[in-house]
Amino acid sequence: MHWSRMVVLGLCLVWTGACSSGRPPVDITRDKAAIDATRDAYVSAWRSGNAADVTGLYADDALVLYPNRPPIVGKAAIQTYFSQFFADFGENEFELTSAEIEIAGSWAFDRGTYRWKGIPKAGGASVEDHGKYLVILKRQSDGSWKVARDMDNSDRPLTQTTRGAG
Repeated sequence: MHWSRMVVLGLCLVWTGACSSGRPPVDITRDKAAIDATRDAYVSAWRSGNAADVTGLYADDALVLYPNRPPIVGKAAIQTYFSQFFADFGENEFELTSAEIEIAGSWAFDRGTYRWKGIPKAGGASVEDHGKYLVILKRQSDGSWKVARDMDNSDRPLTQTTRGAG
């Protein structure tokens, strides 16, 4: 078989395989907009103190990796964490500012900064934090994106009383 026929045959096989895969073609603009929508929904749910809505944006097998604590594994544990957090703090101010989104197939990451201010419901001064985040997202079968891994760390220095605490 002549090499040009082999190339054409190979391209036809690749094209046929791509068309029959059942997956929609990759659309980076659409995927980035969907990731932005997930982030916006997360911020909105956080500001309203709605643990169920925040948790609904995580994949079933998600991990939350916050500083100075063991991983929070799975949606049930994530819901418990946020329910307690929102029970402790009211009037949350919260923002996420994305600096970079990269997409690789059905996985993506969103890197940026966060700012948070909450007022303890038990009384006392407001608590503020700001820092960096890295979120890994996974595309769902409906084309939406859910958080699979969530990690952040503060820009604020550790105090002597928390340094080395385990």
